[in-house]
Amino acid sequence: MKEFIRNPPAFQFYPSNYMSTIQYRTMSLSERGLMMSMLCECWVNSYVPSDISQLAKILGYSSDEVSQSLSTNVMHFFYKDNDKIISPELEAYRQRLDEARKKQIEGGKEGQRRKKEKEITSSYPQGIPEGSLVEHNLIENNLIKHTTKEQVFREEELGEVINMDKHKEWIESMDKA
Repeated sequence: MKEFIRNPPAFQFYPSNYMSTIQYRTMSLSERGLMMSMLCECWVNSYVPSDISQLAKILGYSSDEVSQSLSTNVMHFFYKDNDKIISPELEAYRQRLDEARKKQIEGGKEGQRRKKEKEITSSYPQGIPEGSLVEHNLIENNLIKHTTKEQVFREEELGEVINMDKHKEWIESMDKA
């Protein structure tokens, strides 16, 4: 089954990279807006259609507005591939992010492999432990120490609690009172 991995929701935008170009500086306000809208659309869908009427429909503008603003200055930041307009900068950025994600996945798998290998070769006992872990830790850490006398007394004390026949008459008389 193929895993579904979401695309990153955002891309880094360095204004100085755009503003330093002559093409950006000579754009009109509408050209700049179109360029930014196209960049955002290219990030989400990888491309925009090169057909003016389809592009206008997708961006929510009239065909006249888009055709007037789609200048060589705007297209400086994109390239045309058949019926698509693609941003090479965003494609390169997306590729870098994908490579980083693959390296993280590989690193995670390598870490998991090392952890399993360590568990197999470790000195920890294998299998499921018996008894209470709390009791085991207390005894292991010498927090409970019993001498033989204490152990015998403890067993007698437990035996008395469990053997309620001796006190049956007394309990019944208390219940009636």
